[in-house]
Amino acid sequence: MIRTLTLDNGVEFAQHQAIAQALNIDIFFCEPYCSWQKGSVENGNLQLREELPRDVRLNQFTQRRINRIVDRINHRPLKCLNFKHRQKYFKRLSHKLIIFTRRLKLIFFMRLLYKKFN
Repeated sequence: MIRTLTLDNGVEFAQHQAIAQALNIDIFFCEPYCSWQKGSVENGNLQLREELPRDVRLNQFTQRRINRIVDRINHRPLKCLNFKHRQKYFKRLSHKLIIFTRRLKLIFFMRLLYKKFN
């Protein structure tokens, strides 16, 4: 779920209020020449430019090709996850959460039984 969005100060975001209202999110803008305020934006731009240099026109690509580029970017391992793929990381994390929840339910159930018979 997206709660906030941080944008550059470009004219392409002139309709930011409509975007915020449509997505029900808060939008923030970076100060000019303060790239540290938008680290993930800059990282995303870098990854996109590796696949699509500035001089390339998007209308030269099919939707299928663009989807493959997006998939390749989304499936890159991340340094912040010890170079694991985010899908594998979150799958493992959700598996641990399921196991934890099952154990918690079992403990709760055992406590109920204990109270009932003691």
